[in-house]
Amino acid sequence: RGVVPSPVRADAVVEKGADEVEEAKGTAGFFSCTINLLKSVIGAGILVIPFALSQLGWVPGVLTLILAAGLASLGLYLLTIVGHKYGRTATFGAVAERIFPKIAIWFDVFVLVKCLGVGSAYLWEIVSLIPDVMKGFMIRSYMSRNPSDTIEKALEVVELPNWITYRVVRAIMALIVLAPIASMRKMDSLKYTSFIGMFSVLYLLVLCIFDFISLAVKKESYPIKAFVPFSMTAFQAFSIFVFAFNCHQNIFPIQNEARNNSPRWMSIVTSTTMSISLGIYLVFGLLSYGAHEKIDGSILKKYPLEKVQYIAARLLYIFVLGCSYPLQSFPSRMSMERIIHKISVKTKDYPRVVYFGSTLFIILFTGAVASSTIGLKDILGVIGATAG
Repeated sequence: RGVVPSPVRADAVVEKGADEVEEAKGTAGFFSCTINLLKSVIGAGILVIPFALSQLGWVPGVLTLILAAGLASLGLYLLTIVGHKYGRTATFGAVAERIFPKIAIWFDVFVLVKCLGVGSAYLWEIVSLIPDVMKGFMIRSYMSRNPSDTIEKALEVVELPNWITYRVVRAIMALIVLAPIASMRKMDSLKYTSFIGMFSVLYLLVLCIFDFISLAVKKESYPIKAFVPFSMTAFQAFSIFVFAFNCHQNIFPIQNEARNNSPRWMSIVTSTTMSISLGIYLVFGLLSYGAHEKIDGSILKKYPLEKVQYIAARLLYIFVLGCSYPLQSFPSRMSMERIIHKISVKTKDYPRVVYFGSTLFIILFTGAVASSTIGLKDILGVIGATAG
C-alpha cells in the first residue's frame, strides 16, 4: 500500500543525498592536488641527489635523471586513466582485483613496503638532524657569551645533553608531533603542511645557489665532472634517481579527492609536478656537487654546524621531512586496511579499530627503524631498487 515518509525525514534524506553527491564530486583543486603530489615527490631523496650525480658524472647523471622523470610521468598518466575508469574509490589493490584477482593483495603489499620504507627514511633523517640543530644553537649561544673564543674551541667545549644522544628518545619526540598529522583521514587535509614543506625546499634551493655562486666568484668551487670512472655505486645512484620521482602511491588518493579527476586534467597536475621536481633536482644536485668536495650520502653533512643559515637549513629540512611523513603514512594505511580485510572479512565490522590499529603499527614500525643506525642512502637505495 505504501507509506508516506514524514517531511522531516524526507528533508534529512535529501540533505544526506546532497552531502554524498558533494563528496562524490571531490573537493580538492589544482593547487591542493599539485602541492600534495609535489611534496610526495620531494622529500629525503633530494639530500642524496648530489651524491648520486657525483657517482655518475653530470652527463650520464642528468640523462638518467631525465629518464627517471619521463618513466615516472608515463606511469602516473597510465594510473590516472585506470583510476578514472575505476571511480573515486580507486586503490592499487582494488584496481588490481579487476585485472589480477588472485594476486591483487600483493600490490597492496608492495605499496605498504615501499611507503613504510620511505616513511622510515624520512623519520630516520629527522632523528639524525635534531642533535645538529641543537648543537648549532648551543654553539651560537656559547659564542655570544664568549665572543673572544674561536669556533674551533666552541666545537670542542659544547656538548649535548646526555639524553639527546639516544636515537630512540629523539624518535619518540618526533612521533609525538607527527602522529596526529599522520592520523588524518583525507589527503586534502595535508595541503597546508605540504605548502610549508615546499617553502622549506625553496630555502634550501636558494642557499645552494648562493653557496655555489660565492665559491665560483672566489674560484674555489669544485669541478663538476662530466664523466667519472664506473663503480658499483653507480647502481645505487640509479636506484636513488628512481626513488627521487616515486610518488605513485599517492596518485589514487589525490585523484579520488580531485574536483576534476579526468586523465587530461590529472595529466596537467602530474606534468607540472614532474617538471618542477626535475628542475629542483637538477639545480640543487649540480650546484651542491660543485660547492662541496667528496660528497658521501646526505649533503647536510657538508654544512657547517655553527652558521645561522645552515642551522636554519637543517631546521627547515626537518619541516620538509615532517610534512612528507604523513604523505607516506596515508597510502600505507590504505594498503594495510585492504590487506587486513582480505585476510579476515570480519574486520570490516570494526573500521575504527582497523584504522587506528594500522596507524599505530605504522608509527611503531617507522619509529623502530628511525631508532636504528642504518644510513639514509642505504634505506633509499634498497627501497628505490625494490619496492620503488
